[in-house]
Amino acid sequence: MLLSVKNVRVTYRTERGIITALRDVSFEVEAGDILGVVGESGSGKSTLAYSLLNYIKPPGRIESGEVLLEGVGDMLKLGREDVRKVLWKEIAIVPQATQNSMNPTMDVKDHFMDTMAAHGVNDRQKVVEVARRLLEEVKLDPEVVLNAYPHQLSGGMKQRVLIALSLVFEPKLLILDEPTSALDVVNQKLIMDLLRALHENEHVDNIHNPRHTAR
Repeated sequence: MLLSVKNVRVTYRTERGIITALRDVSFEVEAGDILGVVGESGSGKSTLAYSLLNYIKPPGRIESGEVLLEGVGDMLKLGREDVRKVLWKEIAIVPQATQNSMNPTMDVKDHFMDTMAAHGVNDRQKVVEVARRLLEEVKLDPEVVLNAYPHQLSGGMKQRVLIALSLVFEPKLLILDEPTSALDVVNQKLIMDLLRALHENEHVDNIHNPRHTAR
């Protein structure tokens, strides 16, 4: 079993009292599965996505449950530093708001450098080689994109850059938090076709695909 989620409960403390965002959520994902989570705005889809990473911040709190990831154990028992070691290598997430997910002072190449350096890869030539390959796989021209800053990229291009970044260490589990929500119809189809192709090429064992899913 790649992922086993058992009775996860998440609450938020507000001025009006405690609000339960997730109430005893349980599901399992086998390697190779694609799982979609459907729900209206505010129903807790993004909360679910980030709870899998043990990444709920105050005033949110994971009250109980288990998130068992193959080869890692219970994500909810990991400290912040241990979560950082697992993130990108075992499990990765493509966040919902691409416009807020990239550092505007860094070009795309530096985003790859920063991500890979966090896991001990500091060979600039190797990083650029990996970046070029992944950008090509998400249908972007490395000659154009590598030295570009976020404000120089369209929404669809930024989304594809983030997908490429999420694949640098070929994680077992990839979580996408509404990867097409802010895109026009043409780019929505492009991203969905791209994700299907990546999955079929076995770049990752699983794609958890909210838009149809998390928020």
